[in-house]
Amino acid sequence: MDDRVVDTPAASQVQHFPCVVYETQNKMDDYQAPDMRYGDLNAHRLMTYYGLTDVSTLVDPYTLQQLPGNSVHIPLYQPLPKRVMLSREECIRRMFNEMRSLSHMPFSLYGPYRYVINEMIDHLQYGHGQVFRSPLLNQALREQITQDSSKDNTLTGIKGILDSNVDKQRKTVPTSLKTQMQEIISNGRLPKFNRLEDRANGLGITVHDTWATHITIISVVFSATSWKALVHYRIQDHFGLDDDDILNWEFRQWRFFRLWFVLQRYSAMAHRPFITEMETTMEISGAL
Repeated sequence: MDDRVVDTPAASQVQHFPCVVYETQNKMDDYQAPDMRYGDLNAHRLMTYYGLTDVSTLVDPYTLQQLPGNSVHIPLYQPLPKRVMLSREECIRRMFNEMRSLSHMPFSLYGPYRYVINEMIDHLQYGHGQVFRSPLLNQALREQITQDSSKDNTLTGIKGILDSNVDKQRKTVPTSLKTQMQEIISNGRLPKFNRLEDRANGLGITVHDTWATHITIISVVFSATSWKALVHYRIQDHFGLDDDDILNWEFRQWRFFRLWFVLQRYSAMAHRPFITEMETTMEISGAL
């Protein structure tokens, strides 16, 4: 009989899964963020402080009047056409339609994601602030991670930590892994859609930057010669505008954003912004 004592790691030193290895400082489901405000501004404030007098080419959102389409070409001897009063619902409907007509040029010109903006405008109009999810955005997130060949890719960093830290004899993962991963992910590049190509492929206008990110290792499974891990990315963004957005000339120059801001923040319209949620699960592996 063999009386030797087998050295086994203490249960407290072995990492169990699933395990959240990274969370941004910004929280998930944050409805108190500045870009999630709605219906908090009156017409006077919008026109004076924000300079939003030229909002729509079709309607005046503050007086609910239909604007004359070609008044600049009417001869001086002819009186201006009488402005037509609209219901608030009709005024809002026309503003949303105008927003849709402006959404593709130049923000969403090509590719499989170019029509996601239409779905999100519909959701802003009819979704009452519910969370928005799209298989196409999940696909875009997955592509963003897999196509990032830089050393700052968070998935590459996670794989490197696992390669260096798995106990290949005992086939366990030590608890020190979580701290190391938090550090390397913090110094890496989280998935965002602010690349040059995102300005025209529909992802910059729908997501662009992101608000909150959680990265979770769901499982680590060992075989005789290798390990395999499932890594889950959950990312949230806000489809809403805050003061910094509209006071920035880069945004305010586009009628699309002026329409959006008034539809969201004007107290007489108050369409609720919403959270966009994306997720994907990636598989990584390595040899023992």
